[in-house]
Order: sequence, then structure tokens, then C-alpha cells
Amino acid sequence: LHLVLFYENRLQDHHLVIPSVLQGLRALSMCEVLSPGLAVSVLKAIFQEVHVQSLLQLDRHTVYSIITNFMGTREEELKGLGADFTFGFIQVMDGEKDPRNLLVAFQIVRDLIAKNYTLGPFVEELFEVTSCYFPIDFTPPPNDPHGIQREDLILSLRAVLASTTQFAEFLLPLLIEKMDSDLQSAKLDSLQTLTACCAIYGQKELQEFLPSLWSSLRREVFQTASEKVEAECLAALHALSACLSRSVLSSDTEDLLDSFLSSILQ
Repeated sequence: LHLVLFYENRLQDHHLVIPSVLQGLRALSMCEVLSPGLAVSVLKAIFQEVHVQSLLQLDRHTVYSIITNFMGTREEELKGLGADFTFGFIQVMDGEKDPRNLLVAFQIVRDLIAKNYTLGPFVEELFEVTSCYFPIDFTPPPNDPHGIQREDLILSLRAVLASTTQFAEFLLPLLIEKMDSDLQSAKLDSLQTLTACCAIYGQKELQEFLPSLWSSLRREVFQTASEKVEAECLAALHALSACLSRSVLSSDTEDLLDSFLSSILQ
């Protein structure tokens, strides 16, 4: 308790001591005998006192590690913070540029969603703070000692974007926009992300976007210059049809599958 209070107070000191204070708090975040309530206290202090994105890469990484450690061992405590925890994390991540940190940040967002933390009114903000990296535009520097590949970031971000139906109303317009991009890599990433989303979406999520999705897919299937893009479009159509078929079996809503397939047959 005394150490935690000491470090929390030091967060208000000169910015040069902050990295050392964060190292101390990270060590405490791995401590199994920390009293109940202290994890919340530490995170509140960091959210309030530290402008994380003005720190160096290593120090920002330390903040993500503290959050990850507490999420692993103090889940119920953190959930007690409600949407304040989500909002605090959004502020920490906002503007992150380093690929090493982004991989950890994306994993935190996945855990927030997978473990049903309260997102409250911050669903759109959480989407914005992650989707701003889509599609991933990263080329590892030559002789990169960290070994992070573009594909690692693409898959990690896709796992976040396709992990919840709560993102659908924001994500589908973004995917449609990027499908119409001139960049082949953006088209492919959008199509693969759409296919991944179909595993969890239902008619409700897709309904208003089906005409636009079909219009973008149709153009690529019939007019594309790339076999790769065409193959991904066909895979996405297959996934959309399967998704709508599943929904038909489980609901009594209007038959979207029928109208979707009619437009394709036409």
C-alpha cells in the first residue's frame, strides 16, 4: 500500500521521473499479494496524471504491460470501474504509432470485448481508435530486430474489428469505402475482414448495407484486373450467403437471403 501511494504521488512529479515510476508500478502490477482496490487506484492515477502518448516507446509499452497484467489478474476489480476503464484505455492508446505497442494495444481491445468489459457510450470511440489503422500500411525497416511483419499487424487488427457485432454499423461503411479504393492491398484486406465478420454477424447487422456490399462486390467480380481480388470477392459472397442462411434458420424476420440472392441472380 505504501509503495503504491508513493509511486502514485511521484506520477505528479517532473516528467523525467515518470519512466522510473512506471517501471516500479509495472513490478507492483505483477505482485500477487496486492491488496484489493490497488489495481484500480494505480490505473486511475495513470489515466489522470500521465499523458501516455508524449512518452517514449518503451515507457508507453510499460503502461500497456501494467494494464495487461491487471487485466490478467484483477478482472473483477477493473470491471468495477465500468466504462471509465474503457475510456481511460482509449486515451492511452489514442495516437499510438509504434508497431510493437500496437500489437499489445490491439490485444487489450480484443480482451475488453471478449471478456465483456463495459464499453458503455464509448463503442464508437473504441472503434475509431483502432480502425484508424485500417488498412495497415506498414513496411518493416531493413534488419528490423523486432521481427514484426505487416501480416502480424493486419491479422491482429482484423481480429479486433471482426470480434464484435457492436462495431458493425461503423465497420461496414469503412469496408465498402476501402473496397472501392485503388489500392489492391486495401481491397484484399477489406474483403478478408468482411469474410471474417460474417462468422459473427446476422441479418440485423448486414441488412442496410447489403445493396452497397453487393454493388462493390459485383464490380470486382465482373471487372477486376486481379484474380486475387476476384477470388476474395467470391469468398466474401460465399460468407455473406452463409451468414444470411444461418440467420434465416434462427429468425422470423423478412427473408434477406432471398432478396440478396435474387439481386445476384439478376
